[in-house]
Amino acid sequence: MESTASLEKGQPEPAATGWCVDLDVESCREPQGELTVQRSRCQELEAWHGTWRELAADCFMQQPIWLLNAWNHFHRHQSGVTSTDQAALVVTDAKQRTVACSLWFQQFRHGMRWWRAMGSDALCSDYQRAISPKALSTKVGLAVAEWFDRQPRNRLDLPTLIEVDGHSTDCPQWRAFFEVLGSRGWLIDSVEIDSSWRLTLPGDFATYEASLGKHMRRKFRQFLRVLADSRFELRICRTPAEIEDAWPNFVKLHQQRRQQLGQPGCFADSAYENFLRLTTLEFACQGQAWLPIMFYQQQPLATLLMFDSQHASCSYQSGIDTRHMKLEPGHLIYAAAIRETIGRGKREFDFLRGDEPYKQAWRAERHSLSRTVALPPGWVGRGISSAVKLRRCWRSWKKSQRSNSAIQVENKSS
Repeated sequence: MESTASLEKGQPEPAATGWCVDLDVESCREPQGELTVQRSRCQELEAWHGTWRELAADCFMQQPIWLLNAWNHFHRHQSGVTSTDQAALVVTDAKQRTVACSLWFQQFRHGMRWWRAMGSDALCSDYQRAISPKALSTKVGLAVAEWFDRQPRNRLDLPTLIEVDGHSTDCPQWRAFFEVLGSRGWLIDSVEIDSSWRLTLPGDFATYEASLGKHMRRKFRQFLRVLADSRFELRICRTPAEIEDAWPNFVKLHQQRRQQLGQPGCFADSAYENFLRLTTLEFACQGQAWLPIMFYQQQPLATLLMFDSQHASCSYQSGIDTRHMKLEPGHLIYAAAIRETIGRGKREFDFLRGDEPYKQAWRAERHSLSRTVALPPGWVGRGISSAVKLRRCWRSWKKSQRSNSAIQVENKSS
């Protein structure tokens, strides 16, 4: 167990002690004895990347490329984070074999120290979890919770909060994790956030088209007509060079759509753009990233940034030319991406986080996600928990007031 001093802001990162790397996934499925957790640096996991990639094959957001770049190019540049605030919680068995790992970073904000899962904030990593074999998932959640509960409190008794943003609401690993903390007196505050939406795909394009409602079948047929129209051109960028060349158009279209909605757009943050561009190019080197772009009269009309997991293609971000909304560019580019995904033999098309109505229209199914914060026992934790709930009630009331005002204005105008 690390000392109190090693947890203080600005202190040197504790070195890895007593754990070794085992690259055999099968041996991870049958751990010998009790699981233990030790804190190390993310860099110390390099020899474990092969096993890590295999264990996280079903979610690109849990791959080493995504999470390590999240730290190196995004989190470490955030306010309240220092270069020593990363933490790889390495889970070992009695024979000191590495069987799992959970990546975190610490951030000082709102006057408190937060432990946050790697990939949080603007990165919006969905399906957050510790990297482990499925058979050990719950046991790993229990072991990591025990580690957090045993960490010493600081002298002022100010709490260290734990936040997991974007985990599956019904995930057994996180359920076990938070149940352990709750049983030790921690206060657990969990709220549902925007859901992820996944579309189960048939083996051929015609079968999927037939499954759509009448309205969306028309959209698909419109897409097929567009492909035969010389004014339109569909390009699918796959190689790092192709994606690098298309990147400025992707950023431009994404920002244009966000700004139309009155938002600054995530690419206003240079650290975010650097993270996403480098991460995309690394995935492209492995054949796991692609960028379909629809052109209209030789100008980019719509685009999607796609990442592949083992059985799914995932739509991470989109962009459209807001000057041509009558052409319905969003429907066109999603039709192109779904058709391409079916053609590549994937089982699912994952729209990821966001409750936009069009996802259900494509026959995607909702999968609930949550943001959960754990506050340690004590009067300060109880006070913060009460303040958080009061603020949530206030924001909910204000939102309902705005909705009622909008309805009244609409009724008067009609």
